[in-house]
Amino acid sequence: MEGLIGKEKWRATKDKVQAFVKRAPIVGKATSKILTKVSQADRKIKDREGKNVGIGVKKGKVSVKNPIKSAEYVAKSFSVTKKEKNNKGTTKVLKATKQYERFDDELDADEKDNVLDNIIKQNTRNVLNGGTSYTKNLFTKEKIEAFISNPDIPVNEITYEYSGMILDDLVLVGRDVYHDENLDYRDEYSFYVNEDERFKRAWDTEIGGTYIAPSKREFLILDRVSYPSGMDAVVLKDKINGNVKIAFQGSTPGIDYIIKPQNWTITGMRDYITDWGNNAANATELQKYFRIFNDNSMKPTLFNGSVLGTTRQQEDALEYTQKIISKYGSSVKKLGGHSLGGSNSIYAGSYTGLSSYGVDPAPVNNPGKYIHSGNTVVFVPDYGNGLLNKSIYENGKKTYEFNPMRVPALGIGGAVKGIPVFDQMGVDGMNNHEPNYDDIRITEHTLKEFYMTLEAVK
Repeated sequence: MEGLIGKEKWRATKDKVQAFVKRAPIVGKATSKILTKVSQADRKIKDREGKNVGIGVKKGKVSVKNPIKSAEYVAKSFSVTKKEKNNKGTTKVLKATKQYERFDDELDADEKDNVLDNIIKQNTRNVLNGGTSYTKNLFTKEKIEAFISNPDIPVNEITYEYSGMILDDLVLVGRDVYHDENLDYRDEYSFYVNEDERFKRAWDTEIGGTYIAPSKREFLILDRVSYPSGMDAVVLKDKINGNVKIAFQGSTPGIDYIIKPQNWTITGMRDYITDWGNNAANATELQKYFRIFNDNSMKPTLFNGSVLGTTRQQEDALEYTQKIISKYGSSVKKLGGHSLGGSNSIYAGSYTGLSSYGVDPAPVNNPGKYIHSGNTVVFVPDYGNGLLNKSIYENGKKTYEFNPMRVPALGIGGAVKGIPVFDQMGVDGMNNHEPNYDDIRITEHTLKEFYMTLEAVK
């Protein structure tokens, strides 16, 4: 161990941790075991664990300034080696794709742990579906390279249904679920049903009509609703596989609408009040800190739901999702939304177990039991510095937290930490609330590796 990171540096780290143990009368049983690992490291640590600790020192994860975190990391250096030994198939696919040296020499213990988890999770799902265990046809060089190049991204449980799906999903909720006032609108992601007709966004397509996504995939519009709370949604059916998804609309008009009286209309003011009233209702979460009793119920209005921190739109989104499930059954697969719509999507998905995704979503304070089932993913524009959210690291994995315009959120939205995040995208112009769709198109070949395959792979 001393030869890997230098005798003086390792001894200083170990002595600092041991000194902390003596000063802390109560560190807990689990923490004591971790600290004991460190105090014994110079005589018990082996080459593989030593390499992990050495990489951790270089990356600042083992430091005299943070003995507890250092101890936890050293413990991870042991456990990740054990995980690899207990799941020999992971080593098999890493070596088969000629990526083992990168894995072993470049990644620290946290990163190795996540890469191993990603391989194990996808293999488990594939075997359950009838596929071959650790098959090279699933764990291709491209997939393993994606895992190692992005070792902080956990895989999700959402199925990658077809080529171009991620771009289709983001353009739908970020642009096409909103009303388009430009009758001549068209760009490289807009396609006409007939050349003599103008392009119609999903929101503007009549029920029974066809919406064409950027991949040129066609979707039948099954329903479109607007609740009194301002909850707006479109239901689409894939014409090829029959799968149904719901896209929730975000806040409209924009927050600056109120300062432009020349644009005011009765409909616009109604939508502005309901949508931004629901956004503000998230702040009722803060009232929990001042309640003497544990009763967090409240009287629902057009803005707030029946529980502190839950908006009326979130409860309406869940009710509507359950209605669509009752009508279309197991063909309902996915929910999505941007901003306020992303909040509605994540909330409804967390209670139904449906796959859901949000683009720079508004916060969710009271999610359901499926919130950490792996069925949810969040996209944060501006490379993790969106208008409402920022990417953070938790236990070595990338997730996000509500951080509107870099203002501390005081615990609002904290219940969703741990959800996988994709942030490999810039912004649309100067707006860091909208993703750059060209970036999504370019990176989709990498992002898709973190989704589950549609069919079993032999």
